[in-house]
Amino acid sequence: MRHLTYLFSIIGFCGIPWLIMLKYQERMLKKYEKVILLVVATSILFSASDFFTLRWGAWYYNPGQTLNIRFITEIETFLFAAAVFLVVASATIISAAMVDNRSRQLKRRSKRKT
Repeated sequence: MRHLTYLFSIIGFCGIPWLIMLKYQERMLKKYEKVILLVVATSILFSASDFFTLRWGAWYYNPGQTLNIRFITEIETFLFAAAVFLVVASATIISAAMVDNRSRQLKRRSKRKT
């Protein structure tokens, strides 16, 4: 278990919340699937910049706690960026939809009163 702690952290802190959002708001997330995929793809491009910080020695990955697979940088960097952006994009879309629905309801109520 200790071998893949970074991967398990990503799954625990990003994967589980996203699965919960998917369970309750699947229709909403399906509607904006292309937008979410675009955001995730963009995050993967930006995470490649981690290569420079590793080269400068700003930090390093312990090979004993990662998959130790490199493509420009550790594969977990790409997984982390994709997972975080997936959760944030999904939460933003769901929140915006909830605010929009609430404002529609308030407008309907105000029209009924007049």
